[in-house]
Amino acid sequence: MPEKKQQKPHVTVMINGEKHSLDEWTRTETAADKDTSLDWHGAFSSHEHTLQSEQSRTFSDRDHDPLSRHKPTLFKKKKGWKTNQNQHMRPLRMIRMFWLPGTAAIVVGLVIGLSMLMILSEQNNMIKGSRLGKSSVNTTEEAQTVQRRNLNLSVYMIQAGVFESRSTATQMATKLKEQGSAAVMPTSEGTAIFVGISKTATGSEPLLMHNKQLGMTVFKKQIAIKPTSLFQGDDRRATVAYYGNKLIMTMLDLSDQVELGKKSPSSRTIKTMEKWYTICKQKGSSVKDPETNRFLTDLSLAREAAKTVSFGYTDDHFAHYQQTLLESVIEYNRFIQTGKK
Repeated sequence: MPEKKQQKPHVTVMINGEKHSLDEWTRTETAADKDTSLDWHGAFSSHEHTLQSEQSRTFSDRDHDPLSRHKPTLFKKKKGWKTNQNQHMRPLRMIRMFWLPGTAAIVVGLVIGLSMLMILSEQNNMIKGSRLGKSSVNTTEEAQTVQRRNLNLSVYMIQAGVFESRSTATQMATKLKEQGSAAVMPTSEGTAIFVGISKTATGSEPLLMHNKQLGMTVFKKQIAIKPTSLFQGDDRRATVAYYGNKLIMTMLDLSDQVELGKKSPSSRTIKTMEKWYTICKQKGSSVKDPETNRFLTDLSLAREAAKTVSFGYTDDHFAHYQQTLLESVIEYNRFIQTGKK
């Protein structure tokens, strides 16, 4: 059999919308590759130029097209508006987030601080007012107490005689002091000599017996000492006299307790004596006149003698204590008889 020619398959390809045989397209492409003289740039330059012209025309048309120009313009303006809005909103946001809360906190703190300051000031004023009110009330009550309670002093004294001449009575008292205690005081009968003093009639009996044993002609007598109305009108001096009166009565009570060494004074009596002495001295420190100073000096001497006899009794100590008590009572009588207009 004759050999049949070997047939190649017929393949058709579609390139750029045109049908080509595979063998034909292959040969064409092979020839093109071998031909180095082909001007590929020139061959496609027109096409490239056409594309560039199309692109330039397209952009040019867009620039002149009202609709195409409107969109970028709006977009740009919108984008620019957003940028400006963010720039304006940034400080506003900072103010809203930081400055406003901080300012509010400062204002609230100032309001609270001022409120607390006002409350504390009112409380201080109330405290000061209450203190001033209390002090004024205390002063008023004290003045009313002095006026309501009289400054009378009633004591029992051992009298050794009375003389018309003060100088004679003073000379006689000087001699009697060698045996114990003696002091002179003016009375309605004349200048009297007193050699002992007690708070009660019972307490005066041992003193009376003691002086009789010394050979004296003596007798007990109740003496009432009263202030003048002019003196009672002087509040400061009357206050000193009021507490001085209490001190004298306490010291007389102490004298009755240690009289002739029978017993020691109670600690309560000593504490009471110290209390009245402290108050009397404090009240007298604001009064500057000779009469007040003399009275306070005599009270101080009597207090020292009371302390001495309380912690170590002797006849001499007791006689000295009686002497200071006599002088304190006599000075009290002189003090409340004076007055300043």
